[in-house]
Amino acid sequence: MIRNLPTSRVRSVAIGLAELSGTARPAETPLTSPVRQLPCAWWKVRVTRYEPGAKGQEQSRVVLNTGAAAPFQLDDGTGMIRVEPAGAEVTGVQTCNIRINAGDEPAFEIRRYAQTNGYWSVWPTIAFRIEEWAILTEAPVYVLGQVERTGGLADRRRMRVAEILKGWLASPEQKRVFDTNQDGVLQPEEWDAARAQAQSAALTESPAADAAPHLAVRRPASGWFLVCSGSERDALAARGHPALWLAGGTVLVVAGLWQVLAGVG
Repeated sequence: MIRNLPTSRVRSVAIGLAELSGTARPAETPLTSPVRQLPCAWWKVRVTRYEPGAKGQEQSRVVLNTGAAAPFQLDDGTGMIRVEPAGAEVTGVQTCNIRINAGDEPAFEIRRYAQTNGYWSVWPTIAFRIEEWAILTEAPVYVLGQVERTGGLADRRRMRVAEILKGWLASPEQKRVFDTNQDGVLQPEEWDAARAQAQSAALTESPAADAAPHLAVRRPASGWFLVCSGSERDALAARGHPALWLAGGTVLVVAGLWQVLAGVG
């Protein structure tokens, strides 16, 4: 489907399944990746703990596997379209992959993350690996999903919730109210609480005037919804497309034959 579906331009995209490629721009207040503190539209963090096992074999256990997503705008030079990544199969760029062995002194942002999430107290005796992936804003992004016309009451309320959140987060005093552990970063549960409060505030307001319809890319009723950092080729590579494996295998075979012939010569 990725290879055969032609890439649409935002300016002329039709309602229905579409493939789009461009630059991710913030649609609301962007998320911040919790480890590297990078502005993004989606992030995922996995923390693996390593402990000594039987017969000297090291054992690993995933102790954290979490993430968050927010709407963003895809800009392809002809226009911008809103992408709502909820329910998408997402492949982000890896922004962190660090193993910290017992007694090591990690970089500042890694130590801050470990302290914030309660790992620092056991760090002197236990090894950890911290991995982070993200869909970075102002970076290339590929999207395959359902283009729909929006602008109903539910969409207007969703946009109003985003406006309320943006206003709150622009105020350091209000942001501190939601930052319950006062670490300077809104954790997923803190962000969820702020969003719930904004939704309640939006429901108490009078409905806004009808907004002009606009387009958004969402999860289709059936079929794929893909969001991938990079290009169409990156989306294919992330899924191990046979054509790319064949191309890679052909290169290896040719290289092997060249070495054999060179040895014979």
